[in-house]
Amino acid sequence: MPQSNNPMPQSDNTKIYSDKPDPRHKTWECKRPLTRRPRDTCDTLVDVNSLTCHMCGYTLTGVDKVRAVDANQRFIGRLWSHDSTYNETIWEYDVEDLNNAPFDA
Repeated sequence: MPQSNNPMPQSDNTKIYSDKPDPRHKTWECKRPLTRRPRDTCDTLVDVNSLTCHMCGYTLTGVDKVRAVDANQRFIGRLWSHDSTYNETIWEYDVEDLNNAPFDA
């Protein structure tokens, strides 16, 4: 099986990179523009296991850095990259935000 050309960055004291969602990570926030007006965006929370927004049809490509959201709708990280060839998604979590998120998984 070929290896992905998308290496995972090294984690440090402030960021954690993972190819599996953290248990506190429940949804990602779709902010796809719907019209040319900047305020007209999708604004939908999508299940972390789904790569496509059920409202507007946007599919994660890794180009747009969508936000990772916990069960209490708090921002805990963002999408780092997505490789559709290998179906590999890497999330970047902020350690401080994860530490403040309740563990109600």
